[in-house]
Amino acid sequence: MAKIDRMPGDEKPVRRVKVAAEAIFEVTDVAAVEQAALEDIAQTSFAGDKAAVAEIVAEEQEAVRGNLTEAVSWLADPGRMISFDVPGIQCDLTTYGVDDLDNPEPAR
Repeated sequence: MAKIDRMPGDEKPVRRVKVAAEAIFEVTDVAAVEQAALEDIAQTSFAGDKAAVAEIVAEEQEAVRGNLTEAVSWLADPGRMISFDVPGIQCDLTTYGVDDLDNPEPAR
């Protein structure tokens, strides 16, 4: 992997390492997962004025209601799952997707 140089004057080269992982969750209580996602959305800080934030929260909560895949997607944020308490390393980028293995139809 090639070294990536930082800003001029910073002598330390930076290296990036990609870690790929897959997790399959067995959902035993759909209602509890939906409720947890709704509560998490309500507690999340969004940018904007009060009216804009209320609209964002309402839209996000509507997307989660009755949609297990959306609820799990909201809760299964890899940025929150990955935690390093090691000097010299930080999570730079996360990407993910959530698929319903028992119902492969696309989410709404």
